[in-house]
Amino acid sequence: MAETEAKKTETTKVAAEKGRRGRPKDAQDTESQASYYARKFMEAHVAQSASEKSE
Repeated sequence: MAETEAKKTETTKVAAEKGRRGRPKDAQDTESQASYYARKFMEAHVAQSASEKSE
């Protein structure tokens, strides 16, 4: 059991060194990964369409 826990901790450290994180800092507490990326997609497209309208 301790060996499995050590292996899990080692994997987490390797992932952190490579720059992968578990969760983005601006994600909401109850938000799934799919809804996070959907929200980011919509925010980007709203900003893009707003800038196109102002031109």
